[in-house]
Amino acid sequence: GNIYVGRVDNIVKNINAAFVKISEQISCYLDLSTNVEPLFVKKQSEKKLSVGDELIVQITKEDVKTKAPVVSASFSLTGKYLVLIHGGNGVQISKKIPQKNKRTELKNNLTPFLQENYGFVVRTSAGTASLEELREEAVRLQKEYEHIAQNGIHKSKFSLLREELPVYMMQLRDNRTTAF
Repeated sequence: GNIYVGRVDNIVKNINAAFVKISEQISCYLDLSTNVEPLFVKKQSEKKLSVGDELIVQITKEDVKTKAPVVSASFSLTGKYLVLIHGGNGVQISKKIPQKNKRTELKNNLTPFLQENYGFVVRTSAGTASLEELREEAVRLQKEYEHIAQNGIHKSKFSLLREELPVYMMQLRDNRTTAF
């Protein structure tokens, strides 16, 4: 879940992938079949992606034995009720919220927060949240996104832009019922 400024080290066309370094020692696999416009820190050429480009990536899968970690240019910021996804569009609602009127209400209330660079996924826990809680979280995630997008482009390669919470903290965030 950590977000880094990575440098494209190699592009392998036959597997439609690139290898992106997030440190001098760690090279990660980036699948190019996803049609997400990456946030570039430094662009080498007019092509969509080329060796030497620096872009913002998020680790989506840790390394396993001989396989490199997997990264994505479509990074996401997770809250208790919402997930903001770079490269996403629109508001998508968890299928575990079955009530049509609740789904419509959630979509209508979150649509004003959308920008062309990102979209929202409404998590199941939002079904019991107040509209004010959802709005506050949408604003907080937007600010965090803007901070990464605006400050990340000024960072050097291999910079850690955001560190994901440890698993136990994510569980506390997702399961708490009152503010602490």
